[in-house]
Parts: sequence; structure tokens; C-alpha cells
Amino acid sequence: MDGRLTEFETEAISTLIAGDHPVLGNLRAQLGVCRVSKREFTRVGFFTTLELPDATVPAPLAHRIVLADAVVEMGGLAHGAGIVLFVEGGLLDVLEGFAYDEPWPDEVQNYKITAGGVHHLGDAPTDLETIDSAWVRHT
Repeated sequence: MDGRLTEFETEAISTLIAGDHPVLGNLRAQLGVCRVSKREFTRVGFFTTLELPDATVPAPLAHRIVLADAVVEMGGLAHGAGIVLFVEGGLLDVLEGFAYDEPWPDEVQNYKITAGGVHHLGDAPTDLETIDSAWVRHT
């Protein structure tokens, strides 16, 4: 493994961290220098563990956040897929991708990742609400 993100991984992370919030700008800067330390494929998806240089400035977050507000349409998946980005200690940590009720395809191709569109059950917060509630504002 050469440590580079795939086109799909890059687009998935980019979609989840798009927007104007100050924390998202910090995460985008991290994306520019992050590498892959490990990939684990499951029958229904994958986990990509990310690593950053030691000097990387963490986003000002009080606790772990999980970003998942994107919809994935993909050739070979009748029901689409989901993506989740875990941010631990203010640093990009793990990208997870998963299929709904079917096996993950052998090749990721013919896909479209769209921000938003995720149905938030009950009082579940949106990604921006999650970020804002964890954001440590420096005064």
C-alpha cells in the first residue's frame, strides 16, 4: 500500500467536510496532508484508517465527532451506500463506507456522492449541529 487516498476516499471526505464552518476549514487542511495507514475491507464495506504528520494542528473540538451527512449512489449497489467520517482529538481518524443490505462491490466505480439528504431520526443532530456543539471557541 502506498498510503495515498483513493479518488473515492478523497471525494467522500471532501464532501463530508465541505462548508463554511471554521472547524471544517481546519479539517480540509488536514485532508491535504493525510495518508492511509490501514484499509480493512468487510463484506459490506470498508474502514480506511488515516494518519497525519505529527505537527498537524488539530481542529478545536472538545470531543470525538462523527460526520455522515452524505448520500452515495454507486453502480452495482441497488440501494446505495453510506459514508461516515470519524474525527478523534480534532484529527481525521477513520473513513467508513457501507452498503445497504447488499455486498460492497469489488470495484468502486460510477458513483455520485451528494452532501445532505440524510434523514435524521428523532432529535438526532445534523453534522453542522454536531460540529458546533463540539467546537471549542477561543476567546
